[in-house]
Amino acid sequence: MSLEPQPHTASLPGISVIIPTWRRVDLLETTLARLAACAPGPDEILVHVDHGDHETAAHLAAAHPAVKVLASSTQVGPGGGRNKLVRAAQRAILVSLDDDSFPIDPDFFHRTAKIMEAYPEASVVACNIFHRDEKEPEDRPEACWSSSFVGCGCIYRRDDILPLEGYLDLPLAYGAEEVDLALQLFGAGRKILFTRWLRVFHNTSMAHHESAAINAAKIANLALLAYVRYPAPLMTRGVLQVLNRVVYAVTARRYHGIAEGIGSIPRHLWRHRGLRSPVPLAAARRYLDMRNNTEPTVWRLEPSAAPVAGAPERGL
Repeated sequence: MSLEPQPHTASLPGISVIIPTWRRVDLLETTLARLAACAPGPDEILVHVDHGDHETAAHLAAAHPAVKVLASSTQVGPGGGRNKLVRAAQRAILVSLDDDSFPIDPDFFHRTAKIMEAYPEASVVACNIFHRDEKEPEDRPEACWSSSFVGCGCIYRRDDILPLEGYLDLPLAYGAEEVDLALQLFGAGRKILFTRWLRVFHNTSMAHHESAAINAAKIANLALLAYVRYPAPLMTRGVLQVLNRVVYAVTARRYHGIAEGIGSIPRHLWRHRGLRSPVPLAAARRYLDMRNNTEPTVWRLEPSAAPVAGAPERGL
């Protein structure tokens, strides 16, 4: 199928798709094929190829000339790649995917446009993500405010993301990537929405999370996140979060990488010592309170549906 842009109707906002990748051409090809099957499709597709992956860049140039390709001269990781993609995109609404994730509903971009119109105060919309060997979730027309999202399946309102510092440039950003941006959003008075109506399949079993390198990165990155974003009164909480992560790794028998993660914390903080930019204390507490709220208020998205828990309806 052609990946030539398929413009939206005049009544819908333009949409860009942004994808960071590194040496996974086969998975990326599947994602691009699924995007080509959507109707309407996005207005543009941008792919960031991280440092050293000349094969993917050459393949895209030959096989998909309509795809805009960005590359980095140093390794910046998926977060650093997304920073560049957000700046380079030409549309107001950005659909963020990984090279192994894709929408499963053909009208995904129509739904995206309608959600962004119905919730103009939402800076990020978290999609309904499921993984390999998981049951396909029902695309219920519901939404609620949230504290979290995942970059492999979310929507950015570009003008709300550009003023932020953006993602940390970390080759292994596990444990810090989206939480960091969420804290920045809360610090700027912005909101995150979650909806079950936008479904994205992430083609992974998550088994790689058991590796020593990722286990170590999650421990060190939690310390970095607290150092960079937490105001001074919450530093103790950051230390406890690191300890909780270590306890979890032991409980899950993910022993490899624990010592490396703890030992790398001083070096990790020193390397990024110039990045400290804490969010206001009130904003950090709002974020933590919402993250701990296990029963969020849910809105129906259909005009004919009754509101849930007294919440207002938002018609689509």
